[in-house]
Amino acid sequence: MKESSKISAYIRKKRTEVILFSNAKINIGLQIKGKRHDSYHNLESIFYPIPFYDLIEIQEADSDQFSQSGIEINPLDNLITKTVDLLRRDFDFPHIHLHLNKRIPLGSGLGGGSSNATATLKGLNELFNLDIKKDKMLDYALTLGSDCPFFVENQVAYVSGRGENISPIDFNLKGKFLHLIYPGIHISTAEAFSSMDRSISTHLDFKDTSNWMNFKNDFEFGAVESHTKIGILLSHLKKTGAMYSSLSGTGSSIYGIYNEKPQLIDGLDNWALEL
Repeated sequence: MKESSKISAYIRKKRTEVILFSNAKINIGLQIKGKRHDSYHNLESIFYPIPFYDLIEIQEADSDQFSQSGIEINPLDNLITKTVDLLRRDFDFPHIHLHLNKRIPLGSGLGGGSSNATATLKGLNELFNLDIKKDKMLDYALTLGSDCPFFVENQVAYVSGRGENISPIDFNLKGKFLHLIYPGIHISTAEAFSSMDRSISTHLDFKDTSNWMNFKNDFEFGAVESHTKIGILLSHLKKTGAMYSSLSGTGSSIYGIYNEKPQLIDGLDNWALEL
């Protein structure tokens, strides 16, 4: 959009700061249905938001600034700065100082970067009264990444296509406990697809959640074959009473779902979360 046609947000602003809690998600089952004409892959999965958060603070500033604490990300090339740049094409809003406190590990299959991007979209929309409606918000989110649209509504959903088809479902794990483990391994999307066993055909019906404990993640076999540590940790979850355990997304984080609060493992990045 040309500079002269940008929508001026500054004259409509009412606040100078917004603080956002940007949560992670897990995949309960994940099936790859084939490659699309646009080079993305069609998938089917249940996305489940979990209470594990990054913190984003956005405030007006004299110049655009990005700062961070916690886990370090590339300050110049990340989904947050790309989100700001994307909105600046269409809206004229003041300079901002954006601070990210990062806890969700990178390359973990938990959707942290996608969540950060969508939280930033929502935060800028709220802070500067951009009046971005849901459909347009979803368009922006899909431009930024396949997992981003899920975080617009941020509720349990059956997700298909490249991530743009999102159907909320009645599936609730409230009262259960999640043992989330990050094994310190970064698995890129390219690595995940190259090691995936394409002979596996699970034919899962993700819309029928009565059978959810049988759902499989197509990337789990390759992750275990390539990284022995992941297989050992998955076995540990099963041995300690997890009713369900899985790789999340393309990995490398794994998780187990329990009826009782699980015991953490010393020496690893792991968390016990009540769902």
